[in-house]
Amino acid sequence: MHTQLYPLDTLTERQRQVAELVATGLTNRMVAKQLELSEWTVVNHLRQVMVKLDCPSRLHVALIMMRDKNSAVDEAATS
Repeated sequence: MHTQLYPLDTLTERQRQVAELVATGLTNRMVAKQLELSEWTVVNHLRQVMVKLDCPSRLHVALIMMRDKNSAVDEAATS
């Protein structure tokens, strides 16, 4: 049996945290401060997120994260 991973399933917990905060409109510096990381660490996490999700920009990351959040809300409403 073959199980297909969704792109968000490939993110580490930290990468997902960074992506979620980017989706709220925070800058890298703001994300770093909130997660108590260096700004360069956030940049590196975001780069990995962009590679894994095949996103050319942080805007695309935000769109994917918002779409995921909306689909989770839709699933909860229909359950």
